[in-house]
Amino acid sequence: MFPPVLAQVDVYQRFSQGGPIPTTVGGLVSRLLPNVIVAAGVVFFILIIFFGIGAINFAGTTRGAGEIGKAKAALTWSIIGFLLVVSAFFILQIAETITGVNFINPRI
Repeated sequence: MFPPVLAQVDVYQRFSQGGPIPTTVGGLVSRLLPNVIVAAGVVFFILIIFFGIGAINFAGTTRGAGEIGKAKAALTWSIIGFLLVVSAFFILQIAETITGVNFINPRI
């Protein structure tokens, strides 16, 4: 009925860089860690846009005092969370330089 699709690829081989499937918690964390930093940046950007627009919207309203306080608090906590993730990355970089062990992309 339908001809076979010739563009099929092995997803694991395509996206795992040829490494073995992680069988330990450490291996899984090592696989996920570089992507967590990127995801934190994306979430931070979305939070800044969302709560920034919320603060601007409530700036001129009569009920805006409480809502602006909530938006400012959310912005503050999102900045603190992002700084925490970035500082954890740099602490890992310092530990890697001192010990010589690659924590971000180890050879599993």
